[in-house]
Amino acid sequence: QLALLTDAGVHTITGMTTVGITRCGKAVTGVVATSDLGLVILRARTLIDATGDGDLAAWAGAPCTWGTERDAQTLWASFGQYLDTRPEASRQYQVAVDVRDLTDVTRTMITSRKRSGIFGKGNYPQYYLCPRETRHIQGQYQVTYGDILSRKTHRDLIVVCKSNFDIKGLSGSDHAHCGYIEEAFRKNYEADIPYRAILPRDLENILVVGKAYSATHDALSLARMQKDMMTLGGVAGIASSMAIQNKQPVADIPVPSLQEQLLACGILKGEDLDRAANRQPLSETDLRDGIERLANDTADLSKKFEILADPERAVPLLLERLHRDVPPENLPVASMLCFFGHAEGLPTLISAIETACASDDLPDFEQKSADRPDHGYAPEPTFWIRAAAFVRHPALIPALTAVAKKVTINPRQLDKSFHYIYSIAYALERIAVRDGLGPLEMLHRLDGIHGNVISYANDPRMSVDYIQERYAFLELCLGRAMARCGSPQGYRILIAYLEDIRSVLSRSAHWELVDLAGRDIGHAPEKWQAWLQASHLEPRPFLKRLW
Repeated sequence: QLALLTDAGVHTITGMTTVGITRCGKAVTGVVATSDLGLVILRARTLIDATGDGDLAAWAGAPCTWGTERDAQTLWASFGQYLDTRPEASRQYQVAVDVRDLTDVTRTMITSRKRSGIFGKGNYPQYYLCPRETRHIQGQYQVTYGDILSRKTHRDLIVVCKSNFDIKGLSGSDHAHCGYIEEAFRKNYEADIPYRAILPRDLENILVVGKAYSATHDALSLARMQKDMMTLGGVAGIASSMAIQNKQPVADIPVPSLQEQLLACGILKGEDLDRAANRQPLSETDLRDGIERLANDTADLSKKFEILADPERAVPLLLERLHRDVPPENLPVASMLCFFGHAEGLPTLISAIETACASDDLPDFEQKSADRPDHGYAPEPTFWIRAAAFVRHPALIPALTAVAKKVTINPRQLDKSFHYIYSIAYALERIAVRDGLGPLEMLHRLDGIHGNVISYANDPRMSVDYIQERYAFLELCLGRAMARCGSPQGYRILIAYLEDIRSVLSRSAHWELVDLAGRDIGHAPEKWQAWLQASHLEPRPFLKRLW
C-alpha cells in the first residue's frame, strides 16, 4: 500500500499518532499528531477521516451516534485467536466493546483470551481485537435499514455496497424488531451510499469514510464490508482532489463530475446511475397489489418495505384491506398497522399473542446461526408484541402478563426466554403506565436476571461469561422499562449499573438516566441516588422511533 501511494505521488509520514484537530470556525484545518519531536500540527486544505471510528470528526465537534442509538450496544466485536501457524483466526462474536474506554478495551482483550473461538482457544498471547461498530458521524444524509430494503436511490450516489444482513448482535431498527427481517441469512442486498453520507453535519473541509460514515446500526451490518469501505475511501480521495483543484469546499464539488470519474474507474456502473435518475414513486395499483400480497402472506421482504416506505398512502389501504375480513383478523395487515401506530390492528395482535402463547411452553424458532439474539431472529409472537407496542395502549398488558408468567430462565444458556423478556420490556417502556410494572417486576425476580452488576472494584476476569453479560443487559432493559413506568426500583437498577465494569452497560444506564431526568449529573451513583430521593416520579414513555 505504501508503494502504491508513493507511485501515485503521495507524500507519506509514518510513525505518528493523531491526537487532535485544528479548526477555524466550522472548517477543520489540520490535525495534531505525536512524533519524536513532540506534538506537531499538519495543515491540510481538505481532510479525510479514515480512522474507522470517526475520531477526527468527533474531536472537531461533529454530532454522532453510537451503536443502536437506543443504548451503547454495538455489533459484537471480533476477537481473533490464532492457533499455531493456521492463517485464519479463530474468531469470536460474543460481546460488544467500547473503544472510547481504554479500560473496557483492556478488559475485553483479557476476557476474550479466556474464551474459545470457532476453531478453539489460541495457544499463545493474542491481541487482535476488531470492533465492528463504534461511532456513526451524523452526515447530511443517514443511510438506514429501511433505505436498503426499499432499495432507495440517490442522485448523489457514490458507492453501491453488497452483502447480507450480518447483524452480529442486537438489532436496533424498529423494522427488524417487528419481524421485517431476511430469514435467508446468506441472501445479499445492495445498499446505495450517497455523497451526503460522508459529509458531516455542521463541519466543513472534511470527509468521513470507513464504518463511521452516516448510517444506522442495522444498515451498517450490511454496508460495512472491507471492499466497500476501501472503495468509499477511494471515492473520498477523488472528491478531495477535485475540491483542491477547483478551489472549493468538498461539500460543493459537482457530484455529476465526481460520478463521471467513478464510472471511468469502474466504481459505479451506468445502470446504477440510471436507476437513481429514473426511480418513480410506486403506483397505487402496485401499492394495492403489494398490500394484497401482504394480506395473503405472499409478499417478499422488499415488497413489504415498499409499503413500509410510504405510510401516508399505505395506511388507508391497509385499513380498507383489514376490514374486508369479518372479523378483521388479518395478522400481517394488523401488524403493519400497529407498526404505524394505528389501534385498529391491536385486537388482532392481542388475540394472536394469546393464542400462540396459550400453552405453558412458549413458541420458539429454529436457531440457524450464532448465539441469540444475533441477526434479528426471534419467536414470532415477540414480533407481534413489539409491533403492538407502538399503539401504546394498556389493553396489551394482560397478554404480556400472561406471557411473563410462563417465562423460565436457565442462566447457563441463551434460549427463547431472552426474546420474550426483551420484548416485554420493549413494549412496556413505550406504553409506560404503572399497571405495566407487574410483569416487569415478575421477570426481574427470576433467578439469573437480577443481581448481575459487576462493579469496577472487581477483577475484570469476572466478566468473562458473555451469557451472563447478556442477562445483565436484560436486567438493564427491565430496569429502564420499570423507570419509564414510574418505578423507583427501575431507577435504582439503572443507578447500580453506572458502576458496572462493562462500559457498554454503564454507558447505557447513564444515557437512560440522563434522558429520564432531563439533566446530566455525571456517573457518580450517590448523586443520582440523592436526585432520586428528591424527585417525584411520573411515567415517561420512550417515544423515539429507530429506523
